[in-house]
Amino acid sequence: MIISTDFCAYRQIYVDITFRLIVMYLREHLISSGNFKAYLVFLIMLFIVLRAMEFDRLYFFP
Repeated sequence: MIISTDFCAYRQIYVDITFRLIVMYLREHLISSGNFKAYLVFLIMLFIVLRAMEFDRLYFFP
């Protein structure tokens, strides 16, 4: 169906952009400073991405 294909494309774009932002954040903050707070923020962002992917899998694609 066209609607699920659009949802797949939007989810792929969202995940791609979010992982690019995470990699940029890692390169800017975590590698340069190496503090614990930046690592916690990175884990929280990764958790949000995984929850969004699980939400798409559970509710958009039954």
